[in-house]
Amino acid sequence: MTTASPAADTDRRFSFTPAHVVGFAVVGSIFAKSMAEKLAEHDMWWHLKTGQLIVSTHHLPSTDPYSFTVVGKHWVLSQWLSEVLVRGIQVLLGLRGVIVWRSVMLVATYSVIAWLFVKLGGNNLSTWALIALAAYAGVPAWIERPILFSFLIFAIVLALTLRQSRRVWLCIPLFALWANLHGLVILGIGYMFLLTATETIKASRGSGDHAWARRLDTVSLGCLLATFLNPYGPKLITYSFGLVKTVSSTASEWAS
Repeated sequence: MTTASPAADTDRRFSFTPAHVVGFAVVGSIFAKSMAEKLAEHDMWWHLKTGQLIVSTHHLPSTDPYSFTVVGKHWVLSQWLSEVLVRGIQVLLGLRGVIVWRSVMLVATYSVIAWLFVKLGGNNLSTWALIALAAYAGVPAWIERPILFSFLIFAIVLALTLRQSRRVWLCIPLFALWANLHGLVILGIGYMFLLTATETIKASRGSGDHAWARRLDTVSLGCLLATFLNPYGPKLITYSFGLVKTVSSTASEWAS
C-alpha cells in the first residue's frame, strides 16, 4: 500500500494556473482603477447630508428638507440605511473612506460574479476574459451611490439560487437588509418570482425538481414578506414600483 505525500494532497486540492494569475489581475485592476478615481457623483453629497440628518435627529425625515418646490410633501427614504452607513464611513475615514467603500463594494460584487462565471464556465482564460469584459463594460456604473449595495446583494442572490443550493434560505434575511439599503430590492423580488415560476413549470413538465420548486416557492414568499421589514412596511415596495415607472427614463440609476 502506498501513501500520498502531503505535498501531493496539496497539489490535488489547489493547482495555481495562468487563469488564477489573470483572475487576480482582473480583480486587482478593478480595485486599483476605482481607487484612482475621484468622487464624481454629485448626488453623493445629499446622500451624505441625509445620513447626517438621520443620525443627528435619530429619526427619518418625513418630508423633503431640500426641495422648496415640494415643501411638506411626504418623503420615502428607500435607501436610508445606505446613507447612514456611508455617512459613518465619511466621519471615520473622511472622503477618502468613501472612495475605499466604493472600491471594496465593486471588488466584492465582481468577485461574486466571477465565482458564478467560473462555476458555470470553468476556471480558464476565456472565462476570465469574459469577466474582464463584463466588468469594464460596467465602468459607467462605478459610482459612489447606494445602488452599489443593490449590485452586490443581487449578485449574492444569484449565487444562492445557483444549482439548487441549500443556502437559498439566506435570501430571506438578505432581502430584509436590502429593503433598507436601496429601493431596487424590487428587482430581486421580480427575479425570485420569475425563477420560481420557471422552476415550477419545469417540474410540472417532468424536466425539473419538484422539491426545489417548492423550496423556491416558500423562499420567494419569505423574501417578499421580509421586504416589509422597513420603516414604511409594504408601502416601500409600491413606492419603488411607482418610482421606476416615473423616473426610469431620466434617472440612470433606476434605468440601469
